[in-house]
Amino acid sequence: MVSFGGSTARYVVSKDEEAALLAECGQTCVDQYREAMAAGNQDVLDWVKADGGQILLDLLGVTDQEVLLRS
Repeated sequence: MVSFGGSTARYVVSKDEEAALLAECGQTCVDQYREAMAAGNQDVLDWVKADGGQILLDLLGVTDQEVLLRS
């Protein structure tokens, strides 16, 4: 099944991957990998909703005007 936002498939870190990461670079590496994979699981619509505010400000030039007014 595919929604408008993209694939509904979600990647889950396997026990083998987790063990390899843990052995190679520790728990910090495992945590960073999980965070990266979770970010990759986010569909486009969720990303736009989360980051859309800044994108809209940038497109409208509000960010540039703010910089000019502060200088």
